Amino acid sequence: LLNKIEWFTFLNLKNLANLHLKSNRIYFVHSNAFDSLENLEILDLSNNLIKILYSNTFKNLLYLNYLNLEKNQLIYLENDLFRNLTSLNNLILNGNYLKEISNLTFFYLNNLKTIDFENNRLINLNNGLKLPK
Repeated sequence: LLNKIEWFTFLNLKNLANLHLKSNRIYFVHSNAFDSLENLEILDLSNNLIKILYSNTFKNLLYLNYLNLEKNQLIYLENDLFRNLTSLNNLILNGNYLKEISNLTFFYLNNLKTIDFENNRLINLNNGLKLPK
């Protein structure tokens, strides 16, 4: 089973559209791991052991429309983690350990239609979520 995603893991897969890494034992994702996946539309990282995703992890995924981070161990989301995901329609975050989400976390997601927060530990939404108009 895969446990780390390094910066070079997907280096020569520029045309990849779907990437399913569900149910591995991934605990580490390098901040440049997905840089070469410019045409990626679907990314499934669900059911892993990911605790931290760095702010520029998804920076080159301009065509990503589905991101599944369900059933990981995420405790916090960086304010600009999803900044460049302007094509994202569906964001699945259920079954993590999220306690708090900043009001700017989803601000840049102009095409977002679905966010799933089910089964987290949310106690604070920091004065409400700001979504794009």
